[in-house]
Amino acid sequence: MGGFSLTAGRSDSAIVDQQLQADAQRIAAQMGEALEPKLVLQQPYGADIELPERLASLLLNVVESLAEKGAVRVQVLPEELTTSLASAILGVSRPTLMKRIEAGEIPAHKVGSHTRINRDDLMRYRRSQEARRQAAIEGFLDIDDDL
Repeated sequence: MGGFSLTAGRSDSAIVDQQLQADAQRIAAQMGEALEPKLVLQQPYGADIELPERLASLLLNVVESLAEKGAVRVQVLPEELTTSLASAILGVSRPTLMKRIEAGEIPAHKVGSHTRINRDDLMRYRRSQEARRQAAIEGFLDIDDDL
């Protein structure tokens, strides 16, 4: 397997060599600022497979991270998240997250005295916030065009 090697005993970990990092740097430089990433897997026999936008974005982020840092970690989130992890995912403080939970913006439940958030609920909230932000940006661009 040229370019990377699997960590002993783990099929879900890879150690990246300098050549793979250099390849990632070359690709990242060519990518520029792709607003709507499109990746297609070309199969030698059979139809090509276009990856969904979210998966394409993930893979492009992996390439960018390899290019910049020479390392990347992709991890599956558990179904139930702590408030500390959820706040880190959203990029807000834990008190801000708790305010949003108390306001009913983010569904949550108690496990003993601890608050837990369902991963899918948090990701749905995150996507809705991103959509609101994008709509606001587009609104400002429309106003700028009118001026």
